[in-house]
Amino acid sequence: MHTKTPLKQSGFAVVEIVLIAVAILAVLGVGVWVFQQRSKTAVNSESTPSSSATAKQTPTKSILSSVQNEVNSEAKAEQDSNKAEAAQITASASSTSQIGDSSNAAN
Repeated sequence: MHTKTPLKQSGFAVVEIVLIAVAILAVLGVGVWVFQQRSKTAVNSESTPSSSATAKQTPTKSILSSVQNEVNSEAKAEQDSNKAEAAQITASASSTSQIGDSSNAAN
């Protein structure tokens, strides 16, 4: 009489191998996509140096540049105000001289 001994199976089934292959391909696909996106970003940032310089500024440089821009705009506003005052003074002086001319003409 022969007694049946259970068969020992070892190794992977085809379904397990397919699932592992799909998982590996998915991870590789995502990795390739991310690599391409970063490569495009690096190329774009190299082509526009002003944006990369702005992005690389430290907070201190950023604050200093904004303060400098503010000071420049205030100086320009003051300069425009001085020009307006000078125009008013010139207009006032010319009207005063016209009054003097008309009084001299009357005499």
